[in-house]
Amino acid sequence: MEAIRRSVQLVGPIQEIVKDQDGRTLSGRHRELADQGFPTRTIPVKDGFHRELIILLSNIQRQPEDAELKFRLNRVAMEYWIKTKIWDEKEQKEIQIPEEKVCADLCKLFDPEGGPRIFRARRIEELLEPRWKAKTIPKKVAFSATSLNIPKRIEAIKKTALSLQNQPSDGKIQYPDPECKCHECLGHTRCYGCEPTKLKSHP
Repeated sequence: MEAIRRSVQLVGPIQEIVKDQDGRTLSGRHRELADQGFPTRTIPVKDGFHRELIILLSNIQRQPEDAELKFRLNRVAMEYWIKTKIWDEKEQKEIQIPEEKVCADLCKLFDPEGGPRIFRARRIEELLEPRWKAKTIPKKVAFSATSLNIPKRIEAIKKTALSLQNQPSDGKIQYPDPECKCHECLGHTRCYGCEPTKLKSHP
């Protein structure tokens, strides 16, 4: 209060007190308490959604804390949900929009593509309650025998097993034929791409 009074003494009233057509203060309660002589502006309020928008946007310049901003944004979301109707073909009447559509609609309102931004869409998503946001279902990754290349792997295992059966009893490792040029043979102790018909014993 003292800061507001001091500001008025130095430069006079800077921002008006905003009231509705019934005289209820929408923005500027502290200014009103600090100085009864503050200029007043009246804005005709159409409905609850319009009222909450005025309250929210009138206080942007003072950068409210997250708790207050979250409270106000969720009040806006509630009033938007109450106000907005869609036509139900099955019931043949107007019904309220699904709650999970509210966040997307408010993002378009406050952060329009190619238009002036009031709040970032990501910021709105962070502050709105879960009931106003679309439910996200984790995507299931589909695996198939083709995608995993199972037939080729089975064939490679069979070849490896056949190669191991031909191992000598003295414990020395048998390498595939050095003449084999497949990339599995080069520098490896097992071959996954060629038939182990010719094996050579190495120390």
